[in-house]
Amino acid sequence: MAILSLPAFKGVIYVNASISPEVLKVQKFGRIARVCCLVVMASVALGTILLVVARAKGVPIDLGPYRVLNDQLPPILRAYVLVCFAMVLAIVFTGLFNLYGLFSNFARGEIYTAANVRHIRQLGLLALAWAVLQIVAPVGSIILLQAGFVDPAVVVKTPRLVFGTANAPSFITAGLILLASWIMEVGRKTQDEAERMRREAELVV
Repeated sequence: MAILSLPAFKGVIYVNASISPEVLKVQKFGRIARVCCLVVMASVALGTILLVVARAKGVPIDLGPYRVLNDQLPPILRAYVLVCFAMVLAIVFTGLFNLYGLFSNFARGEIYTAANVRHIRQLGLLALAWAVLQIVAPVGSIILLQAGFVDPAVVVKTPRLVFGTANAPSFITAGLILLASWIMEVGRKTQDEAERMRREAELVV
C-alpha cells in the first residue's frame, strides 16, 4: 500500500499500487456508465409521464397490428393495454436497475463476481422476455379484435401481423447476453480456482 501526502488536501491519500491499469479502466468506465444509467432512468421516467399525459388527452393507442382511439377503448382492451404497459415498464426498469448494479460493481473494481454474473444473466432473461412480448402482445391484440371486444369502427390502422426476420435481432441479443453471463461465470470460477491454488502453493512453501 503506497501512501502519498498532498498538502493541498490537508490529509493523506491511499493508493493501491497493486491495481492494474486494466482494472482502473474498468473502474473509470463503471463510474461513467453508472451516471449514464441514472440519466437514462430519469429520461424513461419522464417519458412515461409524458406518455400517460398524451394518452389522457385522447391520443390513439398503438397496439402493434392496429391503432385504437383512446377515448373509445372498451374495458377489456383498456385492461389489456394497462397490463402490456406495466410489463414493458417492469422489463425496462428492472433492466436499468441491473445495469446500474453491474456498473456500480465495475466502479469498485469488482469484475468476475457472482453478483455480476447474476446481473448479466437477469439482463439476458429480460431481453428474452422483451423479445417474447413483441410477439405475444400483437397476437393478443388481434385475438381481442377478432373476438369482437374491439369495435372495428374505432380502429385507425388496418389490422395485420408481421413476424419474421424483424423479430430475430431481439432473440439474438438475448442469446448473446446469456452467453456473456456464462462466459463471465466460467471466468469467475477460473479466477477462484487460480486463487485457491495460489494460496495452497503459499502454504506448501
